[in-house]
Amino acid sequence: MKYQLRNLAAASAVCLLAANSMAATNPATPTTVSSTGDLTITAGMQDLVRVSQLTDIALGNYVPGADLVGNSPVCIYRNGTGNYAITFTGSGTASAFTLLDTLNTPYELPYTVNYNDAAGNAGEVAVTSGTQLTGQTGGDGTDIDCANTGVNGNIEVTIAEADLQAAPVDTYSGVLTVVIVP
Repeated sequence: MKYQLRNLAAASAVCLLAANSMAATNPATPTTVSSTGDLTITAGMQDLVRVSQLTDIALGNYVPGADLVGNSPVCIYRNGTGNYAITFTGSGTASAFTLLDTLNTPYELPYTVNYNDAAGNAGEVAVTSGTQLTGQTGGDGTDIDCANTGVNGNIEVTIAEADLQAAPVDTYSGVLTVVIVP
């Protein structure tokens, strides 16, 4: 028991010495010439992420013979190192990727979402609502608005022609939510 108490006392003394070595120093006595003291300044930086530069996607009216396809550029900022993960959710029932009709009949028009962790469509992958897409690269580590590097991602939305042909006449809209994490 004495051995444990001595070790505890020694460890406490080391902690006090370490704490005092980081503390501000103040002169013990005043002088008539000058006085100097030192202090330590500390700051921290958390691993931050930000999504920006998104633009609304207006797909227009359906014309027979093709899917409706639209894109939104995206800027992903991350000041930490490593990859990021991104999750998409729709505003349909159970967060589905669907657009709702304005007449509230209700009818949900499904769409698909592809994501590319670089500008443009090359290399895009299909995503599932609510499922995290991990291992994404290309986030800007220096500018939260990608002003120096330009957009570094792309979101593509597609409504298949077969779904358009089955939909009642109406105007459809919805929200696609984008969440990124380090």
